[in-house]
Amino acid sequence: VQLNLFESNDISMLPSSYEIEELKNIYKESNIQYIIHMPLDIDICSDNNNFRKESVQKVEYIYHLTKRINPLGYILHLERYKVANEEKWIDNTFESLDQLYKEIPKQKLLIENIGSYKSKFIYPILDFYSSHICLDISHAIKAGEDWEFIYNRYFNRINAIHFYGPEINNSHQCLRKHPREFISHVIETLIATNYSNPLILELFNEIDFFESKKILEQEISNYYRSKLYKVG
Repeated sequence: VQLNLFESNDISMLPSSYEIEELKNIYKESNIQYIIHMPLDIDICSDNNNFRKESVQKVEYIYHLTKRINPLGYILHLERYKVANEEKWIDNTFESLDQLYKEIPKQKLLIENIGSYKSKFIYPILDFYSSHICLDISHAIKAGEDWEFIYNRYFNRINAIHFYGPEINNSHQCLRKHPREFISHVIETLIATNYSNPLILELFNEIDFFESKKILEQEISNYYRSKLYKVG
């Protein structure tokens, strides 16, 4: 289960200690595992040093608040808002990550590719730190990238994958908006390469989620059925 902590300006938007304890009880009783998406209203790469440091502190706060529920990871964006000086942006990002990696285990902090820029801008950072990653397939498509290139390049450090329909006006769509051939190809690629970490349907509409879940289950079933036919 992905817990989306998208807004952090008001501390009341974050889970209370009581709510964290309830999530911990659910985790123990049902063996549900969590993954946490860090807020979207922070920017650890910001040129505004005060805001950047506040953003780093919020990430640290959320980590310490929620580590009792043993999340599989914490998904984080490296934003690039109106970057005027590339060297300064890189320096800011390194300074923030240096601080965060002192607090958060490397395998727990998952850098997500986002659709507003090509991932090549963060490859040097991911490579320097050997960062772990959340691959968002639709973000890659929106940025005009080959998701399989990212998948193959960082396969051993991809701890989660987001999958949903094409992103339209920053809205995540149902998987049915993708051609079935594309969905089949994604499933075949993941199974053939023995990908074993979470595949997350990042959808915020219940109807779209369950329809997408059904489509995903059908495609997985079709994949294994086709393998049985070939053997037979």
